[in-house]
Amino acid sequence: MIVCTACGATPSKRARKCPSCGVWGSLIGDARSARAKAGGPVRSTAPVPARPARVVSGVDQVDRVLGGGAVAGSVVMISGRRGSGKSTLVGQWCSGAADAGPVLIASGEEAEERIRQRLHRTESTHPELFVSESDSWEEIQTQAERLGAVAVVVDSVQTLAIGDRRAGSPSALADVSKQVPQWARQSGAVVWLIAQETVAGEPAGGTRLPHAVDVELTFDGAHLESVKNRHGQLERARLRMTANGLV
Repeated sequence: MIVCTACGATPSKRARKCPSCGVWGSLIGDARSARAKAGGPVRSTAPVPARPARVVSGVDQVDRVLGGGAVAGSVVMISGRRGSGKSTLVGQWCSGAADAGPVLIASGEEAEERIRQRLHRTESTHPELFVSESDSWEEIQTQAERLGAVAVVVDSVQTLAIGDRRAGSPSALADVSKQVPQWARQSGAVVWLIAQETVAGEPAGGTRLPHAVDVELTFDGAHLESVKNRHGQLERARLRMTANGLV
């Protein structure tokens, strides 16, 4: 992906001058190289990066708690007790977000057929919403890149294997906290990490994941709350479960 070090734009092809901000020689190959190049002193008069684009789902309460939609290239973690409705809520968000492009739900928790049944029940199916039973981060990346996904859901982070790490192990969660945000920034896709709560009422994985993600949400079946949001204010919404999902 080509990135402008001056304004953060991602033009479709390389050029000597950024088509968005007009700065010469500011385009570089990927986000990591861009950060390296931008590591030196920068003039105070350099163009300020534009407000990041957001993926809006039309699920008003969720979009509001996210700060007006999920910022492209960000990682959102939602935690709550098992059975609280996290997967249902995120599935509804995915259906609306699929208007912007392909969305992938990858689940190591449930069978693909069960996920599709829930999407049908909540009227959340969409031609650009895809379901996978993959629990390998490398395989999920490949699937998402093949689709050109604008958003990816990992359900849940406890079942996600990465490299040769055992799913749910401290070493696996440490790698997830590093590699998933890096891939999200480079690809521009929103990544949702669904996390189960521990007996102590904290998201599994300790402090690693909350520190690494851009937005941390909690959901208890009735209240959706942002406890961290790098891209907006902290918000809270009340929801209720109906026959057609959460409203």
